[in-house]
Amino acid sequence: MQVSRGRRRWRSGAGLFGYFNRLTVEARFVDDRQQNYLCTEFEQLINVSRRGPRAGLDIEFLRRLRRFGRYSMDEWRYREEDLPEDSGVTLVDLDRDEEIITAGLRYAPTETVSIGAGYQWYGADFINPERDRSNEGSGPVIEV
Repeated sequence: MQVSRGRRRWRSGAGLFGYFNRLTVEARFVDDRQQNYLCTEFEQLINVSRRGPRAGLDIEFLRRLRRFGRYSMDEWRYREEDLPEDSGVTLVDLDRDEEIITAGLRYAPTETVSIGAGYQWYGADFINPERDRSNEGSGPVIEV
């Protein structure tokens, strides 16, 4: 069975960015529709739609020490037509809304290098109530 993957692809977004003396603020919305591989079990490209808001805040409170916070919410949507027969039906079961909140401290010894540590919360709400695999979790995060 030949599967049609004809669909427009794009990555677009709009945002507001503020750069002040000791404060950086960003708020944006991203709409990303691309083809990706779902996993190694399916060697077929899948159309994935990911869209949602993002926000970030960075506050310098000592010369090289900063507090940071980030928020993102993504709506992941798949197309049933991308996989043949029953596989496509299970693909739609992966439709979900993800939310991530991160906060922490960042140390910048130079202008181009920074090391950060903080805490992150993650939550996923699956759309299909019959096969609900919604979950959430949290834990430490380190970034370089």
